Amino acid sequence: MKVQQALLIVFISLWSAAARESRLCGSEPDLFTQLSEQGLSLGEQATWKLPGPTLAQDQSPEQRNAALETLAGKQGWARFARNSIMAPVAVDIEALQDKQGNRWGHDIHTAFMVHADLQQFRQEDLLEQLLGPPPTLEDPSTGGIEALSAEELRAVGISLPADSNESYVYIELPLLNKIIVRGVLHLAQRERAGAYEVAWQLDPRFSAVEKYAPRWHKLERNAVGRPTEGPAHPYLGLAGRVGVYQLDTAPSQLLVESRMLLREPEAWFAGSQFLRSKLPLSVQENARRLRRKLAP
Repeated sequence: MKVQQALLIVFISLWSAAARESRLCGSEPDLFTQLSEQGLSLGEQATWKLPGPTLAQDQSPEQRNAALETLAGKQGWARFARNSIMAPVAVDIEALQDKQGNRWGHDIHTAFMVHADLQQFRQEDLLEQLLGPPPTLEDPSTGGIEALSAEELRAVGISLPADSNESYVYIELPLLNKIIVRGVLHLAQRERAGAYEVAWQLDPRFSAVEKYAPRWHKLERNAVGRPTEGPAHPYLGLAGRVGVYQLDTAPSQLLVESRMLLREPEAWFAGSQFLRSKLPLSVQENARRLRRKLAP
């Protein structure tokens, strides 16, 4: 298992300069459409639709500029887009409520600029932006990622053609060193001129498979400081999209944007604002690390 750490996990192929049409299996809507039109659903409790990216394909230049100005906010576009490791990172966290008005989770929107050639933005760069730096092997709580075989997929009724734009990976996902989420992510990728996106969702179809069932554990430290895990609890309610977008007016400016819908059980942080308070700093650190890596 390849070990990685952080807030999200995606499994994506290397960047290709040529845009291609997505090849999807079956008649079901692709994952992008499912999340944007049908939404992330927890039965009758709540359904949330994933908002689209800031830079849409059908926008005029004026609309794109206005959208970027709005994204930059009070700090202004010039400061947001400057070529600096310390340039700002936009982090917007909105509370999501269920139909009874109880806090269900978070809509987490992050964005920042990097100055690089699009061809530099390889698979591991996007992974590290999401995951943070590779963890130390001494700490078993740092998580991991593993691709599922065709046999494992067929066991739950999933069959993918060789040229599919979809994939499935098992993840161990630590959240701020307090919680670890395990399960299978369903991923789909799409490309167009100047843009590359990955949509992902914690897949409920593996709930009956003991090894891959979606679940969460609390992470604690024992008397000698070693990480330990609490009991497993069933978990669903995790989906999102991440994309890299080239600006028309400045091809060396790339917008890295992520949107995540995250259900937060009250047992995670006792209903406190822990995640909201700690996440922005983590995103900022990842953005700076990526900028350093891509700097000439």
